[in-house]
Amino acid sequence: ANPYPFNLKLQPCGLITYSESIAGVATQAISRVLDQDLNLIDTYQTGNGYISFPSEFMLLPNGHALMVAWDPQPVNMLGYTPKGDPNATVVGHVVQELDKDKNVVFQWRAFDHVEIDETYENMTLSNFRFVHLNAIELDHDGNFLFSLRHPAQVIKVDRNTGETIWRLGGKKNDFTFINEHEENAPIYFSFQHDVRRQDNGNITFFDNGNLLKAPQYSRGVEYKVDEIAKTAELVWEYRNNPDIYAPNRGSV
Repeated sequence: ANPYPFNLKLQPCGLITYSESIAGVATQAISRVLDQDLNLIDTYQTGNGYISFPSEFMLLPNGHALMVAWDPQPVNMLGYTPKGDPNATVVGHVVQELDKDKNVVFQWRAFDHVEIDETYENMTLSNFRFVHLNAIELDHDGNFLFSLRHPAQVIKVDRNTGETIWRLGGKKNDFTFINEHEENAPIYFSFQHDVRRQDNGNITFFDNGNLLKAPQYSRGVEYKVDEIAKTAELVWEYRNNPDIYAPNRGSV
């Protein structure tokens, strides 16, 4: 068998989780939970008719789980770009929070909160992912941080309403960047992965750098984010010497 595993991690509760593709299809997965002896003790799948996507799986302190689902939809892309495909398939993502009984208690759908033309993907393609949500973080105040790779944006989402609280980066950026590399303005980071809120309140992620002007390079970044003044100060970065470029995946 070829289970095609993704995203192996040790959860804060001490359990081990990973996602396994369904029938070898990388975009469809089921999440598995193991104990410390690697015994399979549980499996998870998204609800409401969606099939989970293996980009993120998280067990929360209250026993709930966070998952991401695949959401392809037919879209007439002529409404967004003159060379768009009128019969395109545009892929969004859905975030769900499942309770202990695996009932969906929260759902966020990208198509309801992000405009398709916020993407930096090629919108003339007949099939493309306009967000590619690749990381979820439970923020210190109980809300969520999402990494939206293809809009080159980290967003904060209200856990009760699903509404966007702020956008960091991308075409609808809410923040002024401080101490960044001005030669890269206005796109200071792009196609990022692994957004996390650190104990000191700062935000870190892996900046893949796909949209950089040549030469492209990847780095780890840490921002001090003032959510009131809407400033994002680069307080640390790791950039290899010589530069390395990882166009996809990665963490910091």
